[in-house]
Order: sequence, then structure tokens, then C-alpha cells
Amino acid sequence: MQLEITIRPTDEFTNVRGAPCRVWQGVSPDGVPCLVYVSEIAVPAHAQSSEFDAALQKLGEGPTAMLGTLRGPHDQGKR
Repeated sequence: MQLEITIRPTDEFTNVRGAPCRVWQGVSPDGVPCLVYVSEIAVPAHAQSSEFDAALQKLGEGPTAMLGTLRGPHDQGKR
């Protein structure tokens, strides 16, 4: 099964299981709304992410704006 959603950041923040998160609003292709709580965003080390990083910085203060892109185990296919 595959689920795709389109998400957009909001100016809202909350804590989920002790982690600060930005609240994002999402919608499925069928128009079903949802909320997504983002504490981290990771981009593989080999990806060209300068535009992505710049877009995150434009979000201003908050968890996902300050983190930028993370590099880690996901780069080696680990989850």
C-alpha cells in the first residue's frame, strides 16, 4: 500500500513525545486533510540540497527551520 500526501508548513509548533515539532497541513490526492508533525527532515548526503536548505531557512524560527538537512544512517540504506 502506498500513501501520498502534499504538505505545507504552518507557523504552529508543538511537542510530540518530548520533541519540538512544526505542524504541517497535508492533503491526500482525494482531498482528505491531515496534520503532520515534523521534528527533523533528512536529505541523503549525495543529494543537491542547497535550494531545499534555503527553503527551510525561510520558514524562520522553529525545529525544521533550524535543523536544515541531516546526514546520517539513512545514507547507507539503514532506517
